[in-house]
Amino acid sequence: MTNPAYVLGHSAFELERLDRQERLIGPSTREYFQAAGIAPSMRVLDVGSGTGVVAFLAAELVGPSGEVVGTDLAPTAVATASKAAVARGLTQVAFHEGDPAEMDFERPFDAVVGRYVLWSQADPGAMLRKLAKHLRPGGVIVFHEMDWSFVRSVPAGPTYDRCCRWIIDTCERAGTNINMSDRLHRAFVDAGLPSPTMRMRAIIGDAVSAVEWLRGMAELATVLAPEMGERGVATAAEIGIDTSRIVWSRRSRPAEASLSVAPTLARGCGSRFSPAFRRFGHSLPVACRRRSQNKPLAAWSGRNSMIDLSGKTVLVTGGSRGIGEAIVRAVAAAGAKVLLHYGKSRGAAETIQSAIGHQCCQLIQADLSDIEAAIDLWRAATAAAPRIDVLVNNAGIFEVTPIDAASETWRQAWARVMQVNLYTPAELCRLAILHFRTHGGGKIINVASRAAQRGDAPDQWPYAASKAALVAVTKTIARGFAKDNILSFALAPGFTDTDMAHADLGEAGIKRILGEIPVGAMATPEECGALTAFLCSDQVRHMTGATFDINGASYVR
Repeated sequence: MTNPAYVLGHSAFELERLDRQERLIGPSTREYFQAAGIAPSMRVLDVGSGTGVVAFLAAELVGPSGEVVGTDLAPTAVATASKAAVARGLTQVAFHEGDPAEMDFERPFDAVVGRYVLWSQADPGAMLRKLAKHLRPGGVIVFHEMDWSFVRSVPAGPTYDRCCRWIIDTCERAGTNINMSDRLHRAFVDAGLPSPTMRMRAIIGDAVSAVEWLRGMAELATVLAPEMGERGVATAAEIGIDTSRIVWSRRSRPAEASLSVAPTLARGCGSRFSPAFRRFGHSLPVACRRRSQNKPLAAWSGRNSMIDLSGKTVLVTGGSRGIGEAIVRAVAAAGAKVLLHYGKSRGAAETIQSAIGHQCCQLIQADLSDIEAAIDLWRAATAAAPRIDVLVNNAGIFEVTPIDAASETWRQAWARVMQVNLYTPAELCRLAILHFRTHGGGKIINVASRAAQRGDAPDQWPYAASKAALVAVTKTIARGFAKDNILSFALAPGFTDTDMAHADLGEAGIKRILGEIPVGAMATPEECGALTAFLCSDQVRHMTGATFDINGASYVR
């Protein structure tokens, strides 16, 4: 299948326009790349580099220890980009002429990226399939594309709307996919990649605040003018009058209308887990983890519309049941990818993973009663996800230990409870802090208990002591590491309505407990999950060090 002619060409004016366009859409591209996990020391392939601005952006993210290889079919574009790389002193960036789908490279890439590339392909799926061969297992594909389905002005601005219509008609008559959102999902599936999860972003402004966009629109129409005339969309006279009017109106007239322009869609999926995207703006990123099996994974569409954890990775201990399960589901619903730790309940963990989607949830087993468990678990987690954004220490045990128990029994119970409830979580906190310091910060959420605040039953000293100590650890981390952008929170649930609670307490015990709770019901795991997802977000910086009670006013501090 032959690709349609590239309608924008590679004239000197077009290459200059691409540089100016970067001011408008560059920040969105950066967000998408960061959310997809492009990080220092990675090797990146940039498809359709043009003047090199996307490659330069990737170079900033991978740093001097990384590498970016840019490609373009146009010799003038490659020459321009190469010259710019030298001027910027970017020795880790190189550009090559050719089609990367047909080229051979000396070694695989950690990421394949592109902006406004798939829209001009006759078969985007075939191109993605060929590009995926350059990707290492577990690598990421990120494409930032355009969609003009919702371009309009309100109230209607005839000049602006007419110019947009000309651009759309010209591109459609040339055979390009200017509304790529209609084909983006299918392109990834056709390529044999996992089903991606789409996100949309749109630029919205008025004739004053969207000045740069208006100028960009006029310049785009200018570049397309020969194609407009050749394809019978508009005459040269019409184009000249209307594009100059747009430029004049942005300089001289007050705001009269709001402009909604070129929505952006992002797609994220993974071989075992993947970045998710939730943003709003003007282009269309696509991210997809390469998978080892040649069949698409089922997409998971459940999303929390109030909290956005797109691009974040959350490690949850004890995530296979109860509060831990609710936390896993809540943060995944908000767009995070989850590393779900479990101890013995592999079947329950796999059920959760299937419900959420394998591309969003990876399982890690570890026995937290083992003194080396924290180190082994953290090593496995960072192998699965080079960057972890949030650690949730949820796993815990309690043992009934009467004070008249044998001394050896007493000491062993204390040792077991303290190991799982305090020593292993504290070690994970230490490892997380060291990791966060090299990745710009992070968050720690320790699930403690109401018992940490008011004490517990006479035969549960170890449990109360371990949870109180965990709260103290949380506060100490908050005070000591806020300067490193490391935040720490504690949850203190009272009795929670889980299967384990019902099994342990029985009907009489449940009735007694409900009589102690003013709201008349136990807390639900979902309440704990929702609060945890909120604390994972970037909206609560000044709450660091706080302990959040979830007990229906059964204990009020």
